[in-house]
Parts: sequence; structure tokens; C-alpha cells
Amino acid sequence: MAMRWTARLLLAVLTPCFAAACGDDDVDADADGGEPIPNEWGFDIRYPDDDRLPCTEPGEITTEWPDADWICSFSYDGVDAVVYVQATPVRCEDFMGPVLETRVGQVWVDGVVSPLGDTAYDWGGNHHNDSLEFAFGGRRYLAYHSSIGFGWRACHPMDCLQVSDATGTMLEDGCTCDRTVPAVCVQVRSDGTWDELVDTFAVCPGDSTCGA
Repeated sequence: MAMRWTARLLLAVLTPCFAAACGDDDVDADADGGEPIPNEWGFDIRYPDDDRLPCTEPGEITTEWPDADWICSFSYDGVDAVVYVQATPVRCEDFMGPVLETRVGQVWVDGVVSPLGDTAYDWGGNHHNDSLEFAFGGRRYLAYHSSIGFGWRACHPMDCLQVSDATGTMLEDGCTCDRTVPAVCVQVRSDGTWDELVDTFAVCPGDSTCGA
């Protein structure tokens, strides 16, 4: 798993941005307004904008990058939690996807909603192997993918957690083929709906590492 994570970071660092016409000024701030969507946890869930950030690449190809708002559930060390994060694209990374800024992060535990610390959502480059990072309870969590299929592409939403202490020292890599710290993540759609938090994970076709 360390090799997978290192490769993803190298892609993000080494790939330049050559988008010709994109930036913070294109962000539609009005999409964040309005009342939160009612939900069973009491999160401040918004209606995501599905055409928020237009980016023009060489060749005059325009792509609209949407918000990426996620709800994830997991259990670790005796705690059952649900987290919600809003991620808004703020600039383009050409064909590698947008750079997103997290503006709201919340966690629900035992009926109480609290702010999340140090939230960050990474689109995951051209292959869209995305990840979600957050902190609470003195630990850092990274939601990622335990299976990568054909063409080094994930076939399923984020499904597992890597857990570290406050210094960044890994406590448990739950994103190996054994998937020892499973998570269920669903994306909030622009119409304000989302799938049930039900674990439907399966190993990706073409993932020889995990036996597919």
C-alpha cells in the first residue's frame, strides 16, 4: 500500500498545471448559500454545484469541475463515526483534475456533531483515485482505496482508512488487500441526495495484487 500512496503523491507533485483559463475568480460562491439539507446526523449538508469551475485546456476544450462533498461512515477503536466534508474546486490541474478546498468538515459520534480538523480532499489526478484526510480524537485518518484495477484506476468510492497518530506515525494501514479498517463513502449529488451508507465493496477487475 505504501507504494500506491507514494505513486499517487508523485503524480500530484510532478504534474504541472497548463490550464489556460481557470482560477479562483470562476468559483460560484452563491452555490454555498441556502439552508442545509435535512439529514439524520445534523450535518450542514449543502446542495453541491455540478458545474462550478470551468477550465479551458490547450485546444479550447472546456471542462466543468464540480464540488465533491462526501459522507463516510466507519468504526475504529470502539468508536462508530460518520463524517461529512465539503470540497470546492478553486483552480485547475489541466487533465489531472481540480485542486479542491475543504470549507466544512463535521463528525457525528453518539448523536453529537463536532467540527473536523485538518480536512483535505484530493481529486486523485487523471485516474481520479481520490482520498479524504481528516483529524479528530487525537488521530489522523486517510480514506483511500484498498483495490486499484485496470489502468491503475479505482473502481469503487473510497472504502478504507489509514490511521495515524497526531505526529503522522502510522498506527494501522487499513487499506491493504485485507481491508482491516473498512469505510463506506457516498458522494452528495447536486440534487441533494446520496446513496445509503451500505458497504458494497468488491475487488476491482484487473487487481492482481488483491487476487482479481
